[in-house]
Amino acid sequence: SNSLLKFLEEPNPGTVAFLLTEQPQKILPTILSRCQILTFHPLSPQVMIKQLVENGVEPQKAPLLSQLTNSLDEAQNLNVDEWFAQAQKIVVKLYEVLKKNPLEAMVTLQADWFSHFKEKEQIHRGLDLLLLIFKDLLYIQLDRQEQIVFREESERLRQFALHTSGRRISDQMSAILDAKRKLERNMNPQLMMEQLVLKLQEGSSFV
Repeated sequence: SNSLLKFLEEPNPGTVAFLLTEQPQKILPTILSRCQILTFHPLSPQVMIKQLVENGVEPQKAPLLSQLTNSLDEAQNLNVDEWFAQAQKIVVKLYEVLKKNPLEAMVTLQADWFSHFKEKEQIHRGLDLLLLIFKDLLYIQLDRQEQIVFREESERLRQFALHTSGRRISDQMSAILDAKRKLERNMNPQLMMEQLVLKLQEGSSFV
């Protein structure tokens, strides 16, 4: 911090420095006071979807990618990434078994989830995908079909949405966001996911 402060106070002639951060509140006030703050807003999902389709991404897949990243390059890489394609299948499967019984959900965690989502970044990606499924359920209930991102699963999700409440979906989304916070605090990923599955099943009826 002292070196950076010295650089900002005594820059070389003709030098322009850009400091990039997503968390300006964590930068020292002495550094912020010597900078001009410029706020960059992400592209809207509609613009992102349009750019993705123009760059060869299938219209069915573009909405999901636009919710996961604001980088055109990253979205295109995800579109052809085999790991990401498998990740989507595992997340959809986990959601579906959540509707059945606790034991099957735990088996899916052990057999599929933990072997695929190993690094913290990968687990965050999986949780983001799971969160988007619940957002889709909410959009279906609100009759905002155009905002659904799991387009290929829309018919199945529509059936699931008929058997739950908006309040329940909201609680489940909060549980996923809380799991992401726990992951950032370096909670054991396996324990975190097991707790999340149990939380997502609270109040569910099993057949």
